[in-house]
Amino acid sequence: MFSSQSYLDKKTGQDGLGRLAYLKQLVTEYQTTSNASSKKEILANLANFSYDPINFDKLKALRIPILFVQCLYEEDSDLIEIATAGLCNLSADLSCASLIDSAGATPELKRLLCSSREAVVLSAATALYYMAFDSGLRQKMDDSELLACMDDFVASKNSRLRNVAAVFLDHFPQRLKELPAA
Repeated sequence: MFSSQSYLDKKTGQDGLGRLAYLKQLVTEYQTTSNASSKKEILANLANFSYDPINFDKLKALRIPILFVQCLYEEDSDLIEIATAGLCNLSADLSCASLIDSAGATPELKRLLCSSREAVVLSAATALYYMAFDSGLRQKMDDSELLACMDDFVASKNSRLRNVAAVFLDHFPQRLKELPAA
């Protein structure tokens, strides 16, 4: 759900913990806990905030996109899935996309296109799609391996993956194959 500042102020109340303070508290809890289950829950809460553009500036200020990128390198596949979903949502904002790329996410998102987890593949492909709206980032993605992977996804039986791949390839019209009939 997209929120307005007045809606958030009404929901929080006069003496409530503000959004920025709450997000900062979540980041601190994530960084200090050693409990794997708690880490997943906290990261999922942070990822949920990345659905609403009203939170983007706060998330960037707290370097949460970078935290998500760092989680891509974790061994825990659940953390990777949650982080990829968070990055997928944040990448719709071009300044977030640039921050995500500068934190080193692009090569890892490309690698995650081979994940055995459908949600990870969809989130990684969608994040790359959004990031490709930035012409500088699009140039980084104009490589034969990534484009061949997206070409293969266009033929996928999974309609969501097929559609994401097709719109991704729209950024590279010289490479777009004809979409097979469903």
